[in-house]
Amino acid sequence: MLLATTLEMPSLYANPKQVGDAKDVARKLMAVLPDLNRDELLSKLSSDRSFVWIKRQLTPEQQFEVNKLGIPGLQFETEHRRLYPKGSVTAHVVVLPASTTRVSLASSAASTTRLVEQRRAGAALHRRPSAIHPQG
Repeated sequence: MLLATTLEMPSLYANPKQVGDAKDVARKLMAVLPDLNRDELLSKLSSDRSFVWIKRQLTPEQQFEVNKLGIPGLQFETEHRRLYPKGSVTAHVVVLPASTTRVSLASSAASTTRLVEQRRAGAALHRRPSAIHPQG
């Protein structure tokens, strides 16, 4: 059962100093990304900054459509999105990021081994002699 996965998703950003006519670019982007707010988009594309987020976590189809526009100054950054296919059903399960899995699993295994050994030692101390050597 797949508990969690990480997807690479493109996010669109712009360098307003390179996009040219902000109104024209906004119109073209709105045609392929209709959920964008026109006023916010115009404000971002007209800014004097060199980096503004346009839309994060695009679908591959949206990325393709934006690329087809061929607008200079628009770029994509790959971001990662964690997905839990079973939602809250598996919320109690701890999922480790891939970058820490090897170290965390080794540490977790060592901790588990110590815990088991401690419990075995404690259980041996708390057993009644008759439980260890049943008399029959």
